Amino acid sequence: VLEREFEKQYLEVAQETLDKTLEDKEARDEFSMKTDPLKKIFTETPLWNGEFICPLDVEYKITTSFGTFRTFSNGDTERHDAFDMAAKGGSPVYATNSGKVIFADFLKLTGNTVVIDHGMGFLSWHYHMEKINVSEDDFIEKGAVIGEVGTTGLSTGNHLHFGLTAGGTFIDPLEMVGNEPD
Repeated sequence: VLEREFEKQYLEVAQETLDKTLEDKEARDEFSMKTDPLKKIFTETPLWNGEFICPLDVEYKITTSFGTFRTFSNGDTERHDAFDMAAKGGSPVYATNSGKVIFADFLKLTGNTVVIDHGMGFLSWHYHMEKINVSEDDFIEKGAVIGEVGTTGLSTGNHLHFGLTAGGTFIDPLEMVGNEPD
């Protein structure tokens, strides 16, 4: 294990948004109840097809990197487990690889959320979308439009929160884009 300096970020969030998300116990409980079991899913065969691709093909800016230590305006803190890609609202969000949709619904904390099982413990996580274009149990091909960039849930502007888990642990998704698991 090597020592590393992580970015630090302060995020000013409107109190109205905080009231409905971080400061709402029901929202936090809903998120845990619905997403924690997903991290345990392990499909024994690969469902992916070749290299993983970027979920956006429009101009975007990474506004929060994987591992960033974030402090919210209400004092809550977190270690960011994905990267946030700020882009124009309504931009298409693509499946980073083939797989089965295991979650597609609105959560108070993360807004319109889609989770895809790519097999062998790899899951991709997509939060804050304006629109969801897939349903749970759909099998989708790499590059399929799964939704649109938005600002739902705990969000301060249009962006895609894009995460990836391997065996239930969040990993830096940028390390995976352009690669195929071995």
